[in-house]
Amino acid sequence: MDVIIIGGGPGGLAAALALHEAAPQLKVAIYERCPELSRRGAGLGLDVNGQKALRAIAPAVHAELLKQAAFLTTQRVMAADGSLIKETPLSAGRKEFEQQGYRTPCLLGWYEIQQMLLQALPQSTRLHLGVEFDHYEQEPSTGLLTVHFRGGQQPPVQAGLLVAADGYFSRVRRQAVGDGPPSYGKTVVWRARLPAASAVAAGLDLQGSSSAFVQDVGRFFFAYPISSGDYVWTVGISDEKLAEQGIDPASLLEPLRSSKSNSTQQLAEQQQQQQQQQQSNQADNGQQQATATSANGSSAELDTQGYSAQDAGRGEAARARCLQALAGFSDTVLDIIGGTPGACLVEHGIYVRPAADMTPAAYGAGRVVVMGDAAHPLRPTGQGLNQAMEDAWGLGAALAAAAAVGQPQLEPLQAFRQQRAARMRTVVAYTTASGEAAYKRSMDKGQADKALGPDTAQMSSEEFFNFCYDVTFEDLAGLLSKQQQQPAAAV
Repeated sequence: MDVIIIGGGPGGLAAALALHEAAPQLKVAIYERCPELSRRGAGLGLDVNGQKALRAIAPAVHAELLKQAAFLTTQRVMAADGSLIKETPLSAGRKEFEQQGYRTPCLLGWYEIQQMLLQALPQSTRLHLGVEFDHYEQEPSTGLLTVHFRGGQQPPVQAGLLVAADGYFSRVRRQAVGDGPPSYGKTVVWRARLPAASAVAAGLDLQGSSSAFVQDVGRFFFAYPISSGDYVWTVGISDEKLAEQGIDPASLLEPLRSSKSNSTQQLAEQQQQQQQQQQSNQADNGQQQATATSANGSSAELDTQGYSAQDAGRGEAARARCLQALAGFSDTVLDIIGGTPGACLVEHGIYVRPAADMTPAAYGAGRVVVMGDAAHPLRPTGQGLNQAMEDAWGLGAALAAAAAVGQPQLEPLQAFRQQRAARMRTVVAYTTASGEAAYKRSMDKGQADKALGPDTAQMSSEEFFNFCYDVTFEDLAGLLSKQQQQPAAAV
């Protein structure tokens, strides 16, 4: 095998596709610890920079994405009591990007993006499900890597390049970088994916292309349509607000906020595995159904096949905490959450790394490349998937610049790391500052203008989005040229 990718999410699949497009002769294998790919409780947004990366990797996939996605045209901003503060058109000022073939804001389900990327891969690229990475060894004489899997699920596999796309608590990063898990961001998030009819039944009409954003100090509710006629709701609440509502944040996520010990890492991984398993068990349309009834007596058909009683039990307890934390919000919001089956609901913490951690070393070294959330976990401000797509695009560009993976010098990979680290320092600094500021605002008419894009001292929201949209890897050759003028470092 030439390349092994750990992680079968959108980032890992996009990386596999980018490598195939850059060097079709490469043999690539992907290993994903979840036992199946099915609907997850999350929607993902692909903005201009993410679409630019995807179109550079696979134009046909980008075209298919535009056919399937939901596109927001309006965002309604509301106070906690449900009163409308502001209704904002979202397409203004983006006509230039539409003329270039990019449509935003573009929203899809996690599952739909996975399927589009997976179907675009050649048959020679195999996705192995239910297989978890354990560790790797490097042969001193050849530099080749031998990858081992947990519990003997698969025999060891040798490869010339290992790509870590295995999320916040990346086991590959733990070995390659050795800097411990990310920090808990003092925020708990709940989310679910449901049929749009269930929102209408509870009194929230998303009108096909409209989203609803409800915010109070330290907490928010956000609902938006995605592909396949579904919608996603997300709730975020700060630790401070949880404590005010009588919920001890430590009782939810205590193992994840202590020091970077091995036991903390293991407990954090266990929670992430439970979350991913809970998400991955959502079934396709047309399978076993359950009826959810909201507080006003209305009901909608909700898909819950594949969940265990344990999933439902955890979800029901999580739903009760979410409702308690949103005390004082409108009946519409509470009805939507109260009518969500526990098995469909996901509860997890937000994890981050500071901008100072965005160094080339964070992207691995030698024949190991770290990408996506494993390299740069972000607050949920809309850039997570987009930056993973940029990683995939850049990795493909680096491999295209390399003569072959098996070459003794891998300067293009180091050039890729340098470029991504420099760019991510700005992205992380802005999303951290804006994400933290968002939780400190109350929603009233005097502050409504800042509801959709808080400014920071370093950069305005407009400057940040322009920075994100202006992405290219054409200067990768320039970085490579500078490196080649210096003594090459052995891999």
